[in-house]
Amino acid sequence: MTRHEDQPTPDESDELFICLDCGYESVEETESCPECGGELAVKH
Repeated sequence: MTRHEDQPTPDESDELFICLDCGYESVEETESCPECGGELAVKH
């Protein structure tokens, strides 16, 4: 199996943000959740 350089491993990928209210996951840090308007937090 060859590894493609343009496919980062989970460790190398950007942080994931998750809405505390509805659980929506986003890779972009926005002020509020695009789904419900709730607060996004960094998912660890």
